[in-house]
Amino acid sequence: MEFPKIFDDEFYIKCINLATSSKGNERYGSILVLDSKIIGEGYNRAIVHPALEKLERRIRQGMANHAEIEALNDALFKGNKTENSDVYVAGYFPNSKRLFFKTEYTCVKCLPHLRNYEISNIYVPTPGGWIKKDLNEAYEEAKKFVNGTHQKRLEAMRGEFYISQLNL
Repeated sequence: MEFPKIFDDEFYIKCINLATSSKGNERYGSILVLDSKIIGEGYNRAIVHPALEKLERRIRQGMANHAEIEALNDALFKGNKTENSDVYVAGYFPNSKRLFFKTEYTCVKCLPHLRNYEISNIYVPTPGGWIKKDLNEAYEEAKKFVNGTHQKRLEAMRGEFYISQLNL
């Protein structure tokens, strides 16, 4: 078994470390980068009270901040300019022990916010390294995932045998 090249990438490791603070079935970490410097960071935060855990996923998803938006909020809170920055996002599914390795960006919910703050590109991880997507390309891809997004992402996940190497 070959050790994935992406495991040597400092931005990937940062995103995964942030993702470990997430709760739930999908755990993501994200950083906002400008001129090779991290200007914002975040992880997905479900803000649902534990007593409401049995709500439909659709309802719960509406009450959660995604990692990309948390990274954007962090950058803005720190007073950083976001124009022409890039967002990196990585994560894993703890129940299935799968890493988020794919060539498409799936979050149609975050794209309008990223566009509003003039983010240039989104980077998604693969075992061989990051794949760069400009916002328009990412938006076209994400539209394919609008209905049944969670199941479609889960079906596209890979890397069950890698997750133990990250101690997740």
